[in-house]
Amino acid sequence: MGSSAGSNLAAVIAQRASLNAPRIPIKLQILLVPAVDASRTVEDCSRWTQSMVEYENKFLLPVLNMLWLRDKYLPNPQDWTEPEASPMSSSIRGDT
Repeated sequence: MGSSAGSNLAAVIAQRASLNAPRIPIKLQILLVPAVDASRTVEDCSRWTQSMVEYENKFLLPVLNMLWLRDKYLPNPQDWTEPEASPMSSSIRGDT
């Protein structure tokens, strides 16, 4: 179980557990407000998810602030699509 950045960690750990030998089968995972796709940008809001558009300026962490924090944590845009930064875009089958 994880929330926000903790959801990212939980997703990455689950993916690694399912790929490494011996494989650990994942039965259930609960991710609350997961940060599992770091590839979105401020400039290309056409790629924003429905929830990013719907909740853009709501809650404690608006989308622009979230992307600003991502830029501080991952300053190199090439890192945004790495499985550890965007576990949603990688496969648990071992192929990305």
